[in-house]
Amino acid sequence: MTGEKNKMTTPTDNSRTERTQDDIIYEQSILLNSALDPIILHDKDEKLIFWNKAAERLYGWTFEEAKSLDAHQFIASEDHAKYERGKKEFNEKGECAIELRQKTKNGRTIITNSRWSIARTKEGNPYGRLVITRDITEQRNLEAQLRRAQRMESLGTLAGGIAHDLNNVLAPILMSVQILNTKVTEPSLKKLITALETSTKRGSEIIKQVLTFARGTEKDFAPQQLRYIISEIEAIIKQTFPKNIQLRTGVSKDLSMVLGDATQLNQVFMNLCINARDAMPEGGRLTVTAEDMYMDESYAHLILDAHPGQYVMITVADTGTGIPLDVQEKVFEPFFTTKERGKGTGLGLSSVYAIIKSHNGLLKLYSEYGKGTEIKIFLPATQQKERKSEPILNKDILRGKGETILVVDDELFVLQISKEVLEVQGYSVITAMDGAEATAIFASKEKNSIQLVITDMNMPLMDGSSTIRALRRLDQDLKIIVSSGLLTNVHSAGLEGLDTQGYLTKPYTAEQLLLMVQKVLSKK
Repeated sequence: MTGEKNKMTTPTDNSRTERTQDDIIYEQSILLNSALDPIILHDKDEKLIFWNKAAERLYGWTFEEAKSLDAHQFIASEDHAKYERGKKEFNEKGECAIELRQKTKNGRTIITNSRWSIARTKEGNPYGRLVITRDITEQRNLEAQLRRAQRMESLGTLAGGIAHDLNNVLAPILMSVQILNTKVTEPSLKKLITALETSTKRGSEIIKQVLTFARGTEKDFAPQQLRYIISEIEAIIKQTFPKNIQLRTGVSKDLSMVLGDATQLNQVFMNLCINARDAMPEGGRLTVTAEDMYMDESYAHLILDAHPGQYVMITVADTGTGIPLDVQEKVFEPFFTTKERGKGTGLGLSSVYAIIKSHNGLLKLYSEYGKGTEIKIFLPATQQKERKSEPILNKDILRGKGETILVVDDELFVLQISKEVLEVQGYSVITAMDGAEATAIFASKEKNSIQLVITDMNMPLMDGSSTIRALRRLDQDLKIIVSSGLLTNVHSAGLEGLDTQGYLTKPYTAEQLLLMVQKVLSKK
């Protein structure tokens, strides 16, 4: 290298070559175009001076196209005021860091984090604004998913406690009306009793939806072929949905099976289709598709708790009103609804979320206000064969043979009604209000005089788990049925390793109680 300014010697040629100002500018533009993040330069009037290749890739416009656009055309309308505040801060301080929702050429909304600084001439005079931007859309989406999961967890605890108390209230009502129905003969009274039973069962179903959200669902799943579930939903939609909604379905020919509960999956897809219908009051297009997909590492990074693997991907998309960005984080929360008063409970999508999670599945929501909504569900694929269903117990065999049953529950009305239902059917019943009383009663009786214990899991002083362990120390072979307003799954926390023979989810009917008792007592 010589001492002469702007001259250098190349490694392959000892001749001197002069680097002009144009050469330096060209080399710098090459470097800037190699950057992964958008680099943008505006003059004092916000006219575009430079727009690198990364900016072209992110926004979709070429430099020539972008030059003709006003700065506000890159900013989502809801962030125009925020953009103006950023300009004010930049003019006062000479720098600014700002997060904005921006629009791309194809109309997509993205979230960017930009740093603005003053661009100066070589003499040090300011002539424009240098903007270095990073696309943080997926990062913000993952953060929103994490916040949603945390809210769902805390709300689940609250909802589960409320559901437990309500189930304890409904359980004696449901059993009582069934007993009354067998004793009352007057038609007008029977009509009232039937209405009371129907309303109680309806309340129970609503609570089950809450429990599905709060505690998950029964995981005794079987292999399911989703094409049959989707075909059933297709038939219902064609018969009941407005004619101005066009339905399109597409299911891969050799679609893999998934492990799950057909009724719950049917509920998921039906809820999503009903929501899509409600989002298209003037009509539109509803699309339901199912296909196999392999989720690789890069795709899995875009979804919270996702892992690479083989999935069945179900997509439910509509061309309806869409969901505003500030609402999207809340749509899967219980009791949240954007529908008019009286037209939605807010439990539909929270049930969808809980059911899919219980199936070890994943959800991804994409929506733009005014353009429609797309919800993708990913269920792990399986190659398992379908199981044969267990034979149904003969429901006529409900009467006991004088067996002694110990019923343990801290709710007095549950004890009273359970005792009456069982005694009417020929059983001898002893009751206890808590685990300590139950253990004392069992210890005072002769061995094998109590053939069965039915115990609530959620009791003060001594809960169901402690009660079962205490009883097991007295009799390893004792038959035990557990009952709870929170219990949705035999593998729920507190039951694993307790060696129980059956479980009842409150509120249960008199028939369900008798069938479970008969089933457990008949086991060898």
